[in-house]
Amino acid sequence: MRDKDPDPCGCSPGAAGAERTIPLSEMTRGQTGTVKAAQLPTHERALLRAMGLRVNAKIEVCRLGEPCIVRVMGGTRKTADGSCSCRIALARPLADHVLVGLHEPAPRAGDGLSK
Repeated sequence: MRDKDPDPCGCSPGAAGAERTIPLSEMTRGQTGTVKAAQLPTHERALLRAMGLRVNAKIEVCRLGEPCIVRVMGGTRKTADGSCSCRIALARPLADHVLVGLHEPAPRAGDGLSK
């Protein structure tokens, strides 16, 4: 059941199209995706947003289990390649309610798809 309070950041689940959407807790290590929705009470969504885990955030699973650790791309800490990211740890009950649209895996060298 969705909260009746409007989400101030516009965090409403939109049409996912053909993109497969699963709970964050069901992703595998190294898998990447885009946050689509957080089916949580308003105060818990606000906490996640404050840590950078918001709708349209690009994420990568770094560690499975309790806690689940994810890298949130677009954060404030520059990585070796010049991009910004941060890592956050989530308890499984929170990760169960964060819905993520999975990214298609990039083609591997030598698979006949790359030039």
